[in-house]
Amino acid sequence: MRRWPIEETAMGWSWKASSYRGGWPALSVLLCALAAGCALEPAGPNGAPSARAMDPARLDGAWRLRETGGVAVPGTRAELVFTSARGELHGSDGCNRLAGRYTLEAGRLTTKTASTRMACLSEPEAATSRTLGLLLGGGAEVLEVSLPDGGRGLLLRAGGEQALFERRPQP
Repeated sequence: MRRWPIEETAMGWSWKASSYRGGWPALSVLLCALAAGCALEPAGPNGAPSARAMDPARLDGAWRLRETGGVAVPGTRAELVFTSARGELHGSDGCNRLAGRYTLEAGRLTTKTASTRMACLSEPEAATSRTLGLLLGGGAEVLEVSLPDGGRGLLLRAGGEQALFERRPQP
């Protein structure tokens, strides 16, 4: 399982080169991707990572799951929809619908949700459902990242698990 190799430094969030084990060819591809815009958000005021001071309104809208544990999840129905004015969250973990309330304080997402209890049709769907359940129930750390295609990403991390979401385009 691949993890996003990032760490918090005095200057903000940066790639942890020492944790990358992909070899020189892969490292050169990674560096090219970084130069092309696949970088984490720059530090905010006083060197604090911008995701830590993220305004809850920046979460507003629909976020579609892109990866869990660094592995792409193509064709998933998993998405989260945040409404900051009411502190509401709804969406799907890929198998089950969920709805509830959330707060975002000091870069930590706290949720109180209820969901349906349908069986997942495949093990990958079940694994995705478990990961999102852990993240939403575990006070996930929230990081805003730039994606290689120039889009905005939302990275949730907690308890050794992580999930990357991309903003779903408005209809």
